[in-house]
Amino acid sequence: MPKELPHYSEFEIKNIKPKTDFEKLMKERSAAVLLRDDIAFMIGFTKASYPEISEGLEKALQSHDENRCLEWL
Repeated sequence: MPKELPHYSEFEIKNIKPKTDFEKLMKERSAAVLLRDDIAFMIGFTKASYPEISEGLEKALQSHDENRCLEWL
């Protein structure tokens, strides 16, 4: 029976000391997802009051989408 992939929550990321390359990959991936979620929240939060900041964040997020490796597995 295959083992289920570990899921790291926001609070567990800080306490993990990865030992294998897979654990390091999962920690990095989880951290990147949390960062993207925070940036998406800030885009929505600033869109009405500070559209120029929101546009800059959207460009940064779009640039990250274009530059990241989607074929890592």
